[in-house]
Amino acid sequence: MSHAGSEDPQPASVTGFHHELGRKLKQERLRRGLTLKDIENRVGISATHLSEVERGKSSPTVGVLDKIARALGTRSSLLIELASGPPLSHTRPGDRRAVLSTDGTVRTESLSDAFPGAEISLLLKTYSPAPARKLRPRGHEGEEFVYVLSGRLRVYVGEEQHLLEAGDSIHFKSVQPHAFENPAEEPCTTLLATCPRYAL
Repeated sequence: MSHAGSEDPQPASVTGFHHELGRKLKQERLRRGLTLKDIENRVGISATHLSEVERGKSSPTVGVLDKIARALGTRSSLLIELASGPPLSHTRPGDRRAVLSTDGTVRTESLSDAFPGAEISLLLKTYSPAPARKLRPRGHEGEEFVYVLSGRLRVYVGEEQHLLEAGDSIHFKSVQPHAFENPAEEPCTTLLATCPRYAL
């Protein structure tokens, strides 16, 4: 029976995360040879509060976690990743996300689900024969890597054209305007890796 003014206990998964985050914070602090007082002197978080966080007795706010990360010379997102467990994605054919381009000529399938800290997209792209397809080269930040599994693919990067066949690959800075087309009569299947990742 709950009592007035009492709070419901947090889910075990949340409590477990707080304990693991605290353990990782202490581990990183000790690895750098720092004391609780050192952290207090660097960023103004009391040694008492930090001790409670490390023991999983208190949950740090975003601001406090950012300060702790700064004192440890790292990023708060990395500390969260370390506490969230092994970053891993295992996908199976038929269960992956897939989308078609608006004209129906390009099918894109995600080979990896996102997990905290993931920095690349791994995609399987299939280009249908589409000689009349209008290309709109565009650039964006990051890099792209394309490996042709089957068929042929024409790649436009800046002012250059590259014709790739099965087994060929190309890697470029994607700030350059670029576009892809299938110049053959059979479908072309490619493996595409992009960094930074984008949502499919």
